[in-house]
Amino acid sequence: MRNKESNGRRDAGRMLGGAGCVLAAVGAATAFSVGGVSIASGMLGVSLGVAGYLLGSRGWGGAAVVFCIAALFVGLSASQNLF
Repeated sequence: MRNKESNGRRDAGRMLGGAGCVLAAVGAATAFSVGGVSIASGMLGVSLGVAGYLLGSRGWGGAAVVFCIAALFVGLSASQNLF
């Protein structure tokens, strides 16, 4: 019973981490199309990544956090006309 519950938590963590990675892509695309930083999608992606990491999906959760932080920096650079 415990193993099945553990797999369910890990699957939920993978879904949350995947959603965080999608939000990172949306934030980076918004930065290039609008030319500004999207704080809301970036911070929501980081939150989803942390939740996924805590639920047991170390890879997807960590990747979501890293990609969202990178998307925030890309948006900041785009808003300063560095690209």
